[in-house]
Amino acid sequence: MKNAVEVREGVSAEDILPIRHRNLREGLPIETARYPEDAHASTVHFSISLKGKIVGCVTLMNEVREGCGLRLRGMAVDSGFRGNGLGAILLTECQRFARGRGAGIWCNARVGALGLYRRGGFVSVGGEFEIEGIGPHFVMEWKNG
Repeated sequence: MKNAVEVREGVSAEDILPIRHRNLREGLPIETARYPEDAHASTVHFSISLKGKIVGCVTLMNEVREGCGLRLRGMAVDSGFRGNGLGAILLTECQRFARGRGAGIWCNARVGALGLYRRGGFVSVGGEFEIEGIGPHFVMEWKNG
């Protein structure tokens, strides 16, 4: 499967909005899948495609939190493609990007994705909290180590 995988850095927010919406905000208006920072020049969007079809995405934005200079948002892989390592590939690309800037990464991770982030070297900071209408989350950090 890996031979057919393509990761692209610098895609537009519009390219990945459908993935975000159907995987992270299903049943909500599509505008809930947009972030105010999407259009900032410093924000970077990544997509992952199989045979030319985008099946996953992630966004990195400049937002400092306790030693981490980048915030990861909108990590999503279409349900039919989960469990094949695509999320790990996207996370590795984010870490490569962050290393190039000497930055750590933080995110609000859904409980169901904690294993992915832990395998990628992220650690939980603080306790579980609820994002209304979305579900339980933990703040996680990767300190570029």
